[in-house]
Amino acid sequence: MNKMYSKCNKVLRLDCFSNRKISPDGKQSRCKDCMKQSYSEWKTRCPDNYEYHWRRHNRLFREKVLTVVGRGKLVCNRCGCDKFELLEINHVNCGGLAEVSRKNQRFYKSILDGHRSIDDLEILCKLCNILHYIEFKHGKQPYILEWRPSNE
Repeated sequence: MNKMYSKCNKVLRLDCFSNRKISPDGKQSRCKDCMKQSYSEWKTRCPDNYEYHWRRHNRLFREKVLTVVGRGKLVCNRCGCDKFELLEINHVNCGGLAEVSRKNQRFYKSILDGHRSIDDLEILCKLCNILHYIEFKHGKQPYILEWRPSNE
């Protein structure tokens, strides 16, 4: 099946257009090549907007995933740290590096889509996550981490 693209004045196959659920034909109005070119021009023309857009998008995406894994709470399970920048997903039985190194975005997406169980995951701050790893490798350690938020 084909679709007329008015900007290029070409008749293109439907697979030349990205999907768009709200469109009557289920496809974007612009072809993939024109979308790439437009996006590339925008990145060059407005680098600050591009950087802001992706930082914001990634933060919101990460926040959704952490909320799911934290079962609605964005705090470290051990010390209670609530500083978003310090929170990470911890694999309770370790082995997370192998899973996450494949593609972090795929790992996050599989959690949001419900394809990845969260039973063996928890939210820890970076320090508690390091302590968890050390204790897993070398046994219980004589350290206690306590979160005391500063009065800013």
